[in-house]
Amino acid sequence: MRSYETIELRSPERSGFDRKSVRHGQGSKGNGNKEVLRFVPVRDYKDRAILRGLQLCARSENPGFVWFDEEKDRAKLAWIRWGRYAEVAGYYISKEGRYEYSDYAKRDVYVPRFISQIFVTREQRRRSVASMMISDFLSEGGAGTLWVESPKRETIAMLQKLGFRESKERYQLWEMMFGLTCWAFSGSADNIILPSDQSLTSVNCHEPWLWSGNSAVEMATLR
Repeated sequence: MRSYETIELRSPERSGFDRKSVRHGQGSKGNGNKEVLRFVPVRDYKDRAILRGLQLCARSENPGFVWFDEEKDRAKLAWIRWGRYAEVAGYYISKEGRYEYSDYAKRDVYVPRFISQIFVTREQRRRSVASMMISDFLSEGGAGTLWVESPKRETIAMLQKLGFRESKERYQLWEMMFGLTCWAFSGSADNIILPSDQSLTSVNCHEPWLWSGNSAVEMATLR
């Protein structure tokens, strides 16, 4: 049985997250159980089949979504669970950092890890699911910046709302050809340091954290 970090979801009619974070277990949705959000890595044929169905939905809205490549990409499914029930809410796809030869740079270049796709089902939008995908991606490591491939205007708006600003540094040609954009957290909260032993959602942290590198800020301050 797999075990994953969980993050509480806010319901559509609420403006904030529940005050108590959850790691494991259940809690309240109409039937007395709280909803929790889990990010589950795509690992087997069942996960890939679910991801394929979600990608069909994503491509029906925007044909620009590229099919998942299990040899090059990593993907996580977002599951909403309450009690014994579960519903898939979306996915995000990322690529790990790697060296790759660039025809434009005429040499091997280091391509940083980046997010290439974010998709949330219509029924679960406007519930901070996409924001939590960003947070989950950053929680696995970073160097103070967030790289995103060819972000659509909805993604740009979300990043700006979360306090990220696109770098003003001029992109190299190979970065442009890969479609990479670089985002850094800005604002007065960027000097807040997340303790090294502080997990993303712990019993001592009433609100989920959004962080990049050594900079962190409570989600509540971004609303």
